[in-house]
Amino acid sequence: MTVQASALDLASTPVVAVRPELDATDDIGLAAQRVIDAHTDAVLVMRDGRVRGVLTGVDLVRSLARTLAAQPEEEGSR
Repeated sequence: MTVQASALDLASTPVVAVRPELDATDDIGLAAQRVIDAHTDAVLVMRDGRVRGVLTGVDLVRSLARTLAAQPEEEGSR
């Protein structure tokens, strides 16, 4: 007889993904490129070898939107 694992058994297995990484001092363009290259929607933000945060695709889009909203509109650009 085969014993099947429960969802809880599977979920309690420690799983850590550490790629892609981004140093806390790297710019937003590099962050976006890491997300694209890794075919993922987030990067770990590291400082001194420790995880300091997670930068998501939504964070990148919001940053881009704020940047574009802050720029003066050029005549004929819309």
